[in-house]
Amino acid sequence: MEFNVWVEEANLNHSEEAFIKLIQKMRDLKDMYLLMSPNNNEAPFVGQEDNYNWMYIYTSYQQLESNAPLIFEDGTQLYYVSVPTTELLSWLVQHQSHGVYGVRINEGPFGFWISLRDLEGIIIEEGPQMTEN
Repeated sequence: MEFNVWVEEANLNHSEEAFIKLIQKMRDLKDMYLLMSPNNNEAPFVGQEDNYNWMYIYTSYQQLESNAPLIFEDGTQLYYVSVPTTELLSWLVQHQSHGVYGVRINEGPFGFWISLRDLEGIIIEEGPQMTEN
């Protein structure tokens, strides 16, 4: 899981540049996986940590499969959707006005998080992203 290496590098550097590079690597992905609610598989899962509401996305199916079960009780059925990354990130930032603070990416040992406000700033700063098919 190449993305774990990038997360580890960003954690070791503890710099804004390393984190921005990590977000850029994430934006280069063709698709990402959005975790859906186990109670309503047509709605995204919004969890609460540190008194904030979060959505959960994964950079690969392998990340989802290994890390998403850590969020729920044993035996909970996982629901997810695969979404083109550019569309997903733009869609996520719209949820600031609905009480969502941020997004947790690959929640687990090699996970990281970003507030939707910061994510929106990076998206605006970098402009539209081109992805390969």
